[in-house]
Amino acid sequence: MRSILCILFFSCLSFTNLAQTEKGRMMLGGQVNYYQNENRQEDKNGNQKNETEYTSLLLGIRGGYFIYNDVAFGLLVNFNSTTNTDLRTNSMFGQDVKRNSTGKMLLPGVFARYYKPLGKSNFRFFVQLDILYGSGSSESTAENISNGTVINEQKSNTTEKQVQIVVNPGISYFITRSVAIETYFGNFGYSTSRSKIFVDGNLEQESSSSGFNTGLNLSNIYFGLNFYFGQNKE
Repeated sequence: MRSILCILFFSCLSFTNLAQTEKGRMMLGGQVNYYQNENRQEDKNGNQKNETEYTSLLLGIRGGYFIYNDVAFGLLVNFNSTTNTDLRTNSMFGQDVKRNSTGKMLLPGVFARYYKPLGKSNFRFFVQLDILYGSGSSESTAENISNGTVINEQKSNTTEKQVQIVVNPGISYFITRSVAIETYFGNFGYSTSRSKIFVDGNLEQESSSSGFNTGLNLSNIYFGLNFYFGQNKE
């Protein structure tokens, strides 16, 4: 009896491994990334302090179709929200400078993903290429504070358009034939952006930037969940 159960168990594992990412199947899933960083600096006399806090949240959804075994193409949308606070304190003169900013970015695009089975296990290595284009905006407030009283305040708004070409390696683990959890990391690619800065409603600056990215820190670790359905009818 135990022998029969073992044979059935390993047969199911083999079936799952072979049929997870076959041609004709579809995938639907998403990913999340949350990152927070706090930093505090102070001179040896304690007169000047600099406190910063940065938080970012990325939520994404994607859907794809396997045109070949282990090769999928599809569409995705990423939404990114950031907040940044910077407080500079000078207790000797009773003057503080506080800056707050919040930003939002929506980036739709296309992706291609290639899976590589890791032996006969339910783990699969993958590489994903994303091409994204989107826009966003941010709001900033700078306050000059003297002895606890705001003596000057300046508000600015920034609008931005971005193009991103990103490559991410990762690992998927198939819990069942239809459900997989995954993690991927890094921010390898190229990006270009154009931005406009408005201060008190007036256009103050236009700028553009571009360059290659090689991010390998905690802000570039993502976690995802995918559902796989359909089957090859050939």
